[in-house]
Parts: sequence; C-alpha cells; structure tokens
Amino acid sequence: MKRRLFAVLIVAVVVTFAGYNIYQSQEIEPISKLMLANVEAIAQGESAGSRECWQTISTNGNGRLEDKRYCGNCTMVPARSVSQGSHCWGY
Repeated sequence: MKRRLFAVLIVAVVVTFAGYNIYQSQEIEPISKLMLANVEAIAQGESAGSRECWQTISTNGNGRLEDKRYCGNCTMVPARSVSQGSHCWGY
C-alpha cells in the first residue's frame, strides 16, 4: 500500500512539473513599442498611405488625358493639366 501511494505521489509530482513547464513556455510576451511601430510602418505601405495629389485639375485645352490623383477624394481622375500639388490619404 505504501509503495502504491508513493508511486501515485511521484506520478502527481511529475505531471505537475510537466504541466507547469508547458504553461510557462506558452506565455505570450508583450509586444514592445518599437516592434509595434515597425509593424505599423510596414503595414502602412501595403494599405492606405500618403499619396501625391493635385488640388486643381482641368480637362480643358489640348493634349492627352492622363490619370492624376485629385486631393478632394484622393481618387484618380482624367486630367490635361494639374496644379497645387499636395498629399492625401487613400487606398
């Protein structure tokens, strides 16, 4: 009986020790501010970002129409002449 109790106690200690080690290895380390800033900078290049745009766009006159980005809604529109360059945030 004493041997059986001792064996059960040993198994319980081993299982507890193994379970605690597994728990410790699965803890997630918090993301540092530097790492978070790097992830945001990388992601910004793939989605909405600052784009060159034009506040004044005209289709009047001669010449070929070219697609230019309008600052009002940050979308591409046909234009013959542009002025007042700026930047907008778009997709």
